[in-house]
Amino acid sequence: FLYFIGRAADMSSSDAETRPPPPSPPQDPPAREDADAQVMSEHVARLFEASDVTTHVAVDGVSRVASSYVRAGADPVTRATTVRDAANAAEATAGKWRESGLFKDVQWTLEPLSVDPAALAAAGGKDRNLVVRYNVKEKRVGWNIGLMTSATAVPEVNLSVSNVFGRPWSAAVVYLPSIAAVPSGELRLTSLFPAWGQKCEYVVGRRIETRLTSNRPCPVADSETVTEAKVVMSSETAAANPVASTLTLGLQDRTLAARDSSDMPPALARLFGADTKLFARWHARYSSAAFHDSPRLRAMYGLPVGGMTASNRIEVFHCASGSDQSSSSSAALLDGAFLKHEFQVSKFVKLLPAAVLDLNFTFGTVFPLQSFLNQKGGEGQPDAPLSDRLFASWRQVRGYRALGPNTVDEYAQMHRDGTAPAGMPTKPKTFRALGGDTMWAASAVLNLPFLLYPENGMFATHVFANAGSVRRFGSVASLADNWKSLFTSDHVQASVGAGVVVTAVPGLFSAIGAGRLEANWSYPLRLRNGVFEGADDLFAGGATGVFEKIKWGLHWTSLEA
Repeated sequence: FLYFIGRAADMSSSDAETRPPPPSPPQDPPAREDADAQVMSEHVARLFEASDVTTHVAVDGVSRVASSYVRAGADPVTRATTVRDAANAAEATAGKWRESGLFKDVQWTLEPLSVDPAALAAAGGKDRNLVVRYNVKEKRVGWNIGLMTSATAVPEVNLSVSNVFGRPWSAAVVYLPSIAAVPSGELRLTSLFPAWGQKCEYVVGRRIETRLTSNRPCPVADSETVTEAKVVMSSETAAANPVASTLTLGLQDRTLAARDSSDMPPALARLFGADTKLFARWHARYSSAAFHDSPRLRAMYGLPVGGMTASNRIEVFHCASGSDQSSSSSAALLDGAFLKHEFQVSKFVKLLPAAVLDLNFTFGTVFPLQSFLNQKGGEGQPDAPLSDRLFASWRQVRGYRALGPNTVDEYAQMHRDGTAPAGMPTKPKTFRALGGDTMWAASAVLNLPFLLYPENGMFATHVFANAGSVRRFGSVASLADNWKSLFTSDHVQASVGAGVVVTAVPGLFSAIGAGRLEANWSYPLRLRNGVFEGADDLFAGGATGVFEKIKWGLHWTSLEA
């Protein structure tokens, strides 16, 4: 070993002797370069006092990203007339590009337009041109495969490709396993350079929603097949408390199937079948929710500890069933139009370092559009389709499959009396809630750490009390005259209970887990004549089981090459 070290030293010394010495660098150019840099920096500093600056943008490192996307980000910078405005606009554009997923790195500097120090010195500060120079590194095409559920209990297989052909587009193919014979799937194209907003999704797909794959708590329905094409445009303000807005325009072809169509009353059977829905939906969301800053407390309780969230959803839609499509009059067209509005607000109040009170209130209406256009409009108009009616259940009023008016009264009374036609069960396992056109729900949830193992980072416990009501009024005028009946004792259902909440699903290797799962015990109540008593199974539908709501996800994303 020492021999080889000595040989290497001899070879390096011999090479040093035979190799000519490198030429010594001249001394003047570095000094000249420093002087030139000082002249250019002084020119930029003088521009800070000017109010008539002409801003230019130069971008280095772009080869695949669409020039239209780069130009759209550069336009706000070129409109700046002061150096401060140019710097603020440059940082805003850089932040947008970093979040777009198209670039690995984005850096920018301020430079004079002229690179000749002599010309800058001769101008004497009269040159008002400024250049914002971006140095970017593009990302390559990335792909993502995940197994996730966002709002259902059945997983979705998600395969997506981003940065397609260097354009600000992402493509995703979603496969939804279904209990039915035909699986579901969607093709989503996402644009980061839309005509309105910050992101636009074009979705074409077909899905089959069953009682396990849908959040719609309609026990009388077995499944719904939806074929849709929609455009989803979204934007979000870059602030400490962001406001997100989403506009959706779409067309759906829906087929609703009944659980058991045998001996079904005609009034109930007419609710099932195929219809076509044309809709426009606007959804605004605000959040100032705050979390624990301490890692220890956040591991003990990972849910919000302060602030509030609010959501407002307005939807205008028109539904035409098979029997309505033959009519072409404008009156018939307006008869099938509805306006749906849902509002929800939550407030988080920290009582102890890891004990938070969550107060929630939800209110919604769905009425014929004529009912809003004039006071007498909507009288005698048909109700909204079964898929668009309002329910209160799941996490709104725990312990109920759904709240709302039942089917035809004699059909419900038939089971309550214990009499039934031949072939029909006397006591069905599910009640026949058909929803209503007005609903409200309120809940008070005290969230606590998991008592057995507080600092686990995954589990928490909660104690809740919630109540709600769903009614059918038929028109806005009827609601204005009888709104107090929504809060009378005979029409309000409530429940109390406790449960365990999974605040985060643990990651697997490089997977990212996120979601919420509740395992609750709840006791349904109903106030009659000022006395709380257990709600009957026919009206309340019984408890929803151990797991009321399941949300979880596992994702794996390819590493950037």
